Amino acid sequence: MNYAQTGKSEMAELTKLVTVLAQQVSEIEKKIDNRPSGSYQKPPAARPELSVPDRPPIVCYSCGEPGHISR
Repeated sequence: MNYAQTGKSEMAELTKLVTVLAQQVSEIEKKIDNRPSGSYQKPPAARPELSVPDRPPIVCYSCGEPGHISR
């Protein structure tokens, strides 16, 4: 088999694979469209400031004022 024939056979195989892949994507889209809506609720976003409710307020190490820090 020469180089031109090899290229054509590889192209034919790739075409078949792309066709199969397109069919699979289409089936997945149909499944997504047919699922009941409203049954899934996105979980609330995690808020790090709420993860430790008993955290004391930030106090500056330099001057002792609450609300800021000295680096």
